[in-house]
Formats: sequence, structure tokens, C-alpha cells
Amino acid sequence: MKFTTIGPVVMCVMLILTACNPMSENLESESHLSDVSASESNSADMKTETIDNETWYYIETESQLRSIADSDTTLAQNYIQHKDIELTSEWISIGDDEHPFTGKYNGNGYTISGLCYPVGEKKYTGLFGYSKGGEMYNITLISPDTTNADGAHNGAIVAICLDGGGSYDNTVLDKEPSVPEG
Repeated sequence: MKFTTIGPVVMCVMLILTACNPMSENLESESHLSDVSASESNSADMKTETIDNETWYYIETESQLRSIADSDTTLAQNYIQHKDIELTSEWISIGDDEHPFTGKYNGNGYTISGLCYPVGEKKYTGLFGYSKGGEMYNITLISPDTTNADGAHNGAIVAICLDGGGSYDNTVLDKEPSVPEG
């Protein structure tokens, strides 16, 4: 299915305003596990699994989730969440217009709670700030709080997806996100 530039924008707006629940991707196949570091700049060790000839990094901690935004290399990898994660401090979105998220993220039915932004965060506020062809699915956010986000591009799962769009399936918000007034 091809989209024009407006298609991904409309898709992202729909995702921000509603909880989507279409088909989820099945990851049952032959796999191989190993321990590696996601990038040279990241000291958080992650297990990996090879599924259908693609390497997937396990996300099991807040530190590992935050490390996705560390470099262009980590922004282009595949991730699969393997535990519920509670964020303990303000969130800095994964990806921006200069360094977009281009990989895949499978929330795998686990939850992320405690999502909130620094006061006055200006642009691209969401779990993922800016996606360029990235795929995000099976993500469940518990009570995301976007009240501190002052920017024009603001959402719970993703703020903006342009230039190649992306896909977003089976994402759930357990309640409507808090949004700034005005």
C-alpha cells in the first residue's frame, strides 16, 4: 500500500487520538539468542535474538529503552520488549528530525508506564519523537502524561512520521493521555 506524504501524517494523527488495534505481527520462528551491546556508545548489555534473519535486541529495563536514542545506529535496529518497564524520570523522545527512528519496535504485549516530558519540551514529544519508515507495534502505554510538552508535534506513541511514514499496529493506551490546555 503506497501513501502520499499526507497519508503518514493522517495515520499518525489517528494514532495519537485513538488506540489502534489491528493485526499484530507474529514473531514465532527459528531464533538464536546471544548477549551483545546495542552500540559502542551504549554500556547496557542486551540479549539478542535472530528471527527470520533479522537481529532483535531485547528491551528489559528503562536504561535499555532510553539507549535506543543514543545514536543513528541504535535508531535503526530492531527491538522487542521482554518486561514491563516503569520510567522513573522525564522522557526524552526516541528520534528527532535530524536523527529519526528507522528501526522496528515490538512492545510484545508488555507495558510502559511513567511516560512524561520535561517542562517546555519543544518538539517531537512522544515515546517516539520522529519516525522515518520505522515500525512500532504491540505497544501498551499506561497513563501517558504529555502535559509538559509545549511543541507542535506531540503524541503518546509517536509525535510525527514523515518522509517514508512507518507502520503502527496494535498500540494501546490504557487511558487517554493528559494533554496541555490551549
